[in-house]
Amino acid sequence: MSQITEILENYSKENHNNFLYENIKRIEFKIHPLKSDLWNNASLRPNIAISHLLDSYSCLSERPDMAFTFLWKSINYCYKKIATKKILNSNNTGVRLNDSQGLDDFAEKIESIKNENIFPNLTILDLLKEYAKLIQLKPCKFLSNHILKGYVMKQAGIPNFMIGSTYSSFKSSNSDLHNKIVSTYGEAYKSISNPRIQNYEVDLQISDLLKSKSITQSLAEKLQILIVNGTVDIQNRNHSQNINLRISNDKKLIELLLKTILYTIRNNSVHGNVVSRLNSAYANDESLKTAIYIYFLGHYFLSLGLYCNQEIELEDLQVNVSNLELLKTLL
Repeated sequence: MSQITEILENYSKENHNNFLYENIKRIEFKIHPLKSDLWNNASLRPNIAISHLLDSYSCLSERPDMAFTFLWKSINYCYKKIATKKILNSNNTGVRLNDSQGLDDFAEKIESIKNENIFPNLTILDLLKEYAKLIQLKPCKFLSNHILKGYVMKQAGIPNFMIGSTYSSFKSSNSDLHNKIVSTYGEAYKSISNPRIQNYEVDLQISDLLKSKSITQSLAEKLQILIVNGTVDIQNRNHSQNINLRISNDKKLIELLLKTILYTIRNNSVHGNVVSRLNSAYANDESLKTAIYIYFLGHYFLSLGLYCNQEIELEDLQVNVSNLELLKTLL
């Protein structure tokens, strides 16, 4: 009987927490909470967002991965409101509102306010870039896996519904990055895989597991540098030429963090596509730090959503500066 099965046989929160942190160093912390004087006025108070935000705070110190799920409900409230306003103001009420469009409208709105000053020498975009500099390797590995596996499955003729939306979303939103990545890393990964459907699941039939891990790891490291610096060079398959990957503009950075990283993690967690992160047999200190980072980054995006909807004031965004300094001590 596995350890996790034994916990289920006689479940208690204490036993569960002991299991979670058996091989992970526990990090004790408290986030600086988001608040606004505007909320003293009941008509201006975003009660839906606040209710889920409170739930996220309640489990943050023990389970930052679970806390992010509650936090996303608040973020969802924000971008749906932004998108609804845009649709109604354009009188284009025949369109169907979905998450993808809502996130695009949210990114567009953030891009429009990016140069507003939180402090005299710190803009909204400056602070977002500071958060980007702290991105952990694990979410980049997560993205790397989705790109490589999605590409080879697509090339093998696997039906789209079995590939998942992360790959197609990345491809459509970042066509230049996608094409350069798959022409190098993707082709290398394709050479060691032969995707087939077995027992209603996709079996990549990897012929060289060590090479597979090496390719995925290398791409993840390049993606991390790309997000931190905005540019990175990769080599073609013959190692004879450098190919430059570049985040072409500020909106692309916003979309990459919001839609490609945060939304992808949210989707795979909520839809049960991956093992619950800290319950995984492979969970380690890096897993916990990644969960904390994702939460803090999401917390900043939530505050931006509330500001875009005029439900907090510009000065209320200053809490994210304090949280950035706190985050640096936790990672």
